[in-house]
Amino acid sequence: FVDNEDFFHKRNRFYDDDGNFYEDNDERTIFFNKGAIEILLKLGWMPDIIHCHGWMTGLIPLYARTIYKNEPVFRQGKIVYTAYQDVIDEQLGDNFVKKTHLKRNADKVKDTLTNPRPVDIQKVGASYADAVSEGDTQIADELKTHIGSLNKPTLGYQDPGSEAFTNAYVDLYQKLLS
Repeated sequence: FVDNEDFFHKRNRFYDDDGNFYEDNDERTIFFNKGAIEILLKLGWMPDIIHCHGWMTGLIPLYARTIYKNEPVFRQGKIVYTAYQDVIDEQLGDNFVKKTHLKRNADKVKDTLTNPRPVDIQKVGASYADAVSEGDTQIADELKTHIGSLNKPTLGYQDPGSEAFTNAYVDLYQKLLS
C-alpha cells in the first residue's frame, strides 16, 4: 500500500550495490511510517491492534500518540511494537528530528532521534507502544534494558514455528483489549 518510485523501486533494502548505506534512509523511513498511518486514515479502517515490526516502523507509535492522537483509530486502537536485533549501526543524520515534522511533539525524544541509529528508533517505538514483544532470540543490550524499564506489557521471544507463539500473542492482544 505504501510506495514511492524514488524510495523503493529497483533498490536494495538499506544498502546500495557497493555496500553504502543509502543517504535517504532517513526520509524513506519517515515516508513509510507516515504513509502507513495515512493509509489507515484514508481507508477509514480502525483496527483494534496495530502491530509494528522493527525499526522501519518505529515511528508509527510515536506519530500515533502525538501528531495523530486525536484520530479515532489511535484513541481506541492499541499498538504493539516488536523489537529485533539490528545489524545496522549506521546513523540516520543530524536533521532526522526536523525531517519528522514532530515540532513540539518531539521534546521527549529529541535527544534519542538526533542522528539516530535504528536501535534508537526501536527505543522510540517501544516507548510509545502499548505493549512490546521481542522478535529475535537476542536483541541489543541497550534495547533490552530500555524495554525492561518501560511499565507496560512485554512478551519475550516466541518461536514462530511453535503453537506457543500463537497462544502468547493471542494472550497479549486479549490483555490489551480488556
